[in-house]
Amino acid sequence: MKLEIKNSPLNYTYPTIKSKWSLTLIILIMQISIASGQNFYISNRGADSNPGTITLPWATIQHAAATLKAGQKVYIRSGKYRGYVVFTESGTAKKTITFEAYPGEKPIIDGGNLKSKPSNPWDNLPVFNIKANYLVFKGLEFVNAAMVTIYCGDDTHNNVFDGLHVHNGYGTGIMFYLCSHHIVQNCVVHDIYDYGQGGIGGGGNADGISASAGNTKPYPDYGHHIFKNNKVYNCSDDGIDTWSSNGNVIENNEVHHTGYGNPSNGGSDSASWNKPAGDGTGFKLGGGGGGSGNNRVMNNISYSNRVSGFDGNEYRNKGSKNILYNNTAYNNPTGFRNMETFAIIKNNISFKNNDDTSGNIGVSENNTWDLGIKDPNFISVTPNTANFLRLSPKSPAIKRGQNLSTKGVVKDKAGKIRPKGIGYDLGAYEYIATGVKKK
Repeated sequence: MKLEIKNSPLNYTYPTIKSKWSLTLIILIMQISIASGQNFYISNRGADSNPGTITLPWATIQHAAATLKAGQKVYIRSGKYRGYVVFTESGTAKKTITFEAYPGEKPIIDGGNLKSKPSNPWDNLPVFNIKANYLVFKGLEFVNAAMVTIYCGDDTHNNVFDGLHVHNGYGTGIMFYLCSHHIVQNCVVHDIYDYGQGGIGGGGNADGISASAGNTKPYPDYGHHIFKNNKVYNCSDDGIDTWSSNGNVIENNEVHHTGYGNPSNGGSDSASWNKPAGDGTGFKLGGGGGGSGNNRVMNNISYSNRVSGFDGNEYRNKGSKNILYNNTAYNNPTGFRNMETFAIIKNNISFKNNDDTSGNIGVSENNTWDLGIKDPNFISVTPNTANFLRLSPKSPAIKRGQNLSTKGVVKDKAGKIRPKGIGYDLGAYEYIATGVKKK
């Protein structure tokens, strides 16, 4: 009998195991085999000279970024990892390269000891600088970035950011610039602030998640990102900002408390950060000129932002055609702002905002302000409660919406089928009666 070890770099057939020494040998060969296959490992106790197996892991994410090839994955064990990382090796559409938290563990990428220049924040580097395509980042935590935490630059595409926790950084949390077709999903981004020049007047360039096609007109066709199931809050500028980019899909997100200073981040100039300095919009949907905007925005909630819940920037973006279906804006100065001329807005709720809308909307149908609904009668308006911004049985917003199934609105923010019954409800959540079996 012979035992063949597949994928062994030694390409050799070994005899049947007959001793402890043989067992030790075969374990070592299996470790080499795993390292030469799909899965690798990183640990604070590892060394980059190791083969990257679970028992002999690597030590740094940078080593993995420079080593992994298409179709391979690295699991990152618990602990803190420091240092800038530049990603230049790409996967493919069928064989991505994956950087993932080891199951049940919590790796933290900490920028706390990285170079910081409060006098000129743009001289600081992102913690993760991504210059490659078809990468997947999953389950990682990022803290204390000196500038942008995660940056995807020129012409990158098709990277996925899933289940990340990005917080307490200076500069945007996750930023896309002159690039297309990325996905951010199931992420939490919060407590993001930027220095400003010389530490004065900061706050105006730190979004939770941003996608930009730059400032050069005419704007190139960058965007087409997907932002879904994310939670963004306590950002000094905007929550999700798609300035000058085009054709993004934005669904099932929650954004709140944007446009406020954040002295809790610390630093020598933190005393000057108590004043709001950013724009303070929950969702900024393009703007700047023709060719940007055209976003599809569904089942989002935006509340307690300093200026507005949803802002189309269309007062300077006459060619845009943002589409907003079944969103909820609560407790903002303006619920839906700058949606003039070309926007299509249906089945939305605006409640306890000083103004429902600012300016004229291109197509405005079956929204609370169209139907004269002053109070949608939510079960709860207390954040972090189970029924926050969900419709009560007596809500006048039940069955008042248009049927948008042909437009792709077939589920609500919680993933429940729309419609529940014979008519569409307004807002991000479809009403489901207590005791009724949920589909």
